[in-house]
Amino acid sequence: MYPTYMPVLKAKKGEFDTFKQLPINIKNEMLPVFELPLLSEKQRTSKKYKSLSSPVAAFIEKCAADLSCIMEGRFFSVDVHRWPSNATIESGEHVLSYFIGCLKNKGCNVIPVIGYDRWEDEEYATVL
Repeated sequence: MYPTYMPVLKAKKGEFDTFKQLPINIKNEMLPVFELPLLSEKQRTSKKYKSLSSPVAAFIEKCAADLSCIMEGRFFSVDVHRWPSNATIESGEHVLSYFIGCLKNKGCNVIPVIGYDRWEDEEYATVL
């Protein structure tokens, strides 16, 4: 696979819906990079996440499930640069590791984007 286009997209419903509508020949020329958005305070206090003991993990799991549905075995990259370099889910696992694990468990061909600007952060470097 030699992509001719690498769009950077937010891992959100609108971007997923748009990607689903693309013709297959266009999808075959792409290697999209999906950025995991932060779980906002508004989302965290919403009915959907408020009662959960692990809202961050649930948010990441939902993003992974949605991504796995639209990518249909295609290769894609994910980036967590909007999250702090030492961000973890409630269990203490790093968000990048957890996101990649969720995607791999769903059979995704995922390629993590590595932030060299975060290389000095010991927690981030350990995940890699």
